[in-house]
Amino acid sequence: MYRVGAGLGPAAAFLYSGPAINVMAIFLTARVLGFDLGIARVIGAVAFAVIIGLLMAWFFRKEEANRVKAFMALPESPKPKRRLWQNAAFLGAMIAFLVFSDWSDPSRTRVEIAPNAQVTLMDGTQRATSFDRPISVAVLLETTSTYRLQMEETLNGFTKGMKFNVEKTAVVSRTQDTPPGYEFAAWVYRNRWYFAGAFFILTVLMAFGWFEKAELGAWLQETWSFSKQIIPLLFIGVFVTGFVGALLPEKLVGSLVGGNSIRANLVASVVGAAWYFATLTEIPILEALIGLGMGKGPALSLLLAGPALSLPSIAVIYSVWGFKKTATFVLLTVIMSAIVGMIFGMFFG
Repeated sequence: MYRVGAGLGPAAAFLYSGPAINVMAIFLTARVLGFDLGIARVIGAVAFAVIIGLLMAWFFRKEEANRVKAFMALPESPKPKRRLWQNAAFLGAMIAFLVFSDWSDPSRTRVEIAPNAQVTLMDGTQRATSFDRPISVAVLLETTSTYRLQMEETLNGFTKGMKFNVEKTAVVSRTQDTPPGYEFAAWVYRNRWYFAGAFFILTVLMAFGWFEKAELGAWLQETWSFSKQIIPLLFIGVFVTGFVGALLPEKLVGSLVGGNSIRANLVASVVGAAWYFATLTEIPILEALIGLGMGKGPALSLLLAGPALSLPSIAVIYSVWGFKKTATFVLLTVIMSAIVGMIFGMFFG
């Protein structure tokens, strides 16, 4: 958008609002984390997008004025080769392919662990289990002999978010079940590649039917150029985020973001801005952190800063905007996320 003439303000608003308020994230946030956090996320994200866009445009108004003059001096664009509905259909098919190929499984994993089985906690201590029924867990790691599990409920002294290793021989059964109301989402997940494949084929047919050879060549060349620029930065950012995430226990993060202090909201906002969250993964992570004592204010701060920023995305934004604009955008997002989170925590914490 920015490269082809969009103003800095609208580009910044789109950059923030795009990942922060997709429909799936809104409904899942309200469903898993509570209606109040779901509504606050919608209102906060929309308001943020407008405010950040306006502030970015105002801070860099002189540069933008020169940029607009340069674009206005360009020759008039040729008459569109396709109708608006064709461009909309093509874009919609590509988006649908991305949505279905990235569709997440709403099913929960339940494991039944033998009575009095010994499990190893993350601090190295051992503890006997006393579960009288299958428990809801997330399988974090599986080797040939062990599982690393994370509790998704609190039961018999094991708190939500707690991680432990258990021998496979101690696991009596492992099953998947779909929460009530998510049957359709589970059906879509099971058939996601059929949907994704259909929209991929539709995209290819429209590309070769509606676009000229020169346009397809320019599209592929731009894609390759953009990939060479982004992929190394993306790889480095994801690697660093994952490395730090493995060293920093969630329990420590939970202790830093308990309550509704300025520090707690700032820490949550900075952590959200630095961490890489794949689509919708911020919700189960937050659910675990709230179970460890994270306040609702810091939770909203992380929800507002997290999807919009990460180390990989900051690196990519820097490659397009440069240091000053990128630093301003990051600071605005972090500070405003912390302020809104603190205000929310005062009323709903």
